[in-house]
Amino acid sequence: LPIPWCNLHGGFLAGLGLLTLYALGEAVSRRPFWPYLGTLALAALATLINPYGLQYWTYICRAVALPRPEITEWASLWAAYQAGYLCTNPASLAAIIIFAAILWWWAKPQEATPSLVLAVTLVVGIMHQRHLIFFLLATGAYLPPLLTAFLKDFSSRPLLSWTRKVGYRLPSLLLAALTLICTVQVISLHPWELKLATHSDGNKRLLYYPQGALAFLRGHHLSGNLLTEFDWGEYLLWNLYPQCLIAIDGRFETVYPQEVCRQYWNFKYARQDWRRFLTDYPPDLILIYKKSQVYPLVAQEAAWRQVYADTETALFIRQDSLRGWQTTANQKVKEGYGNDQTER
Repeated sequence: LPIPWCNLHGGFLAGLGLLTLYALGEAVSRRPFWPYLGTLALAALATLINPYGLQYWTYICRAVALPRPEITEWASLWAAYQAGYLCTNPASLAAIIIFAAILWWWAKPQEATPSLVLAVTLVVGIMHQRHLIFFLLATGAYLPPLLTAFLKDFSSRPLLSWTRKVGYRLPSLLLAALTLICTVQVISLHPWELKLATHSDGNKRLLYYPQGALAFLRGHHLSGNLLTEFDWGEYLLWNLYPQCLIAIDGRFETVYPQEVCRQYWNFKYARQDWRRFLTDYPPDLILIYKKSQVYPLVAQEAAWRQVYADTETALFIRQDSLRGWQTTANQKVKEGYGNDQTER
């Protein structure tokens, strides 16, 4: 399993981390931990079967320590909540954490392994919201047996003897009803369909991609190096290759050197040397949010001309490439192409 996993995604470190926690937990509990330690060693050696050999681990170690303040999924829970892009409902998450803490305090388990796994995954999830899923998976694995024991103890208390008559039927019915409600809610959202929003500030459950700008690029056969928003990179790469080469996309440091990424963020957030990316890696086209910090700066640049705009996005083309394109663009406008706001 580690061989395909490590060749598909750097997240294989989570598996090695869990094996480490299990080995440590069993050692603290004074139980045989060598099986876990041996599995960990074999799994780590298996990750060397990749096209890069030891150099892959050099990259992995560097990537783990790499700060990613601009990537929302790497933000802490508090930072994500403040910025409004928390990956889960804060009330539901707080309820799960409180419920897990109370249940764990009641059980006072003697085994160190579950406590260690839950504690570490919670801390990692708080530090980076993308890792919160590991804590939720751990609660799903460890808490049900504790909940069963808690209900049994709860119903055996003298003051609550009436619950013995009901037994587990009432909790089971409540759980079944809750499961049914959640299932209906999930189905009502049509999770099997990809829904794209027409406005970036619309329904938070919908994804926004520049569909109008994409149609404009295709319809006017614009090609070349396209500088765009980080969140749109893969979408445009999938739809426009080989017509356009995209910078930058979600592969991030996997394919782009750290210096390139740094200069890109400087451009995106209109920092002091934002023009450097345009100089070092000159694009032919720029497609960005109209609400972005760098939009007014690009709009004031004499070397760039805005040729398309809608309520959310703006597309710029180099002035030295504009003359050859305008003949085709004007002809398409005369033919009634689209309803976009094309600037002649």
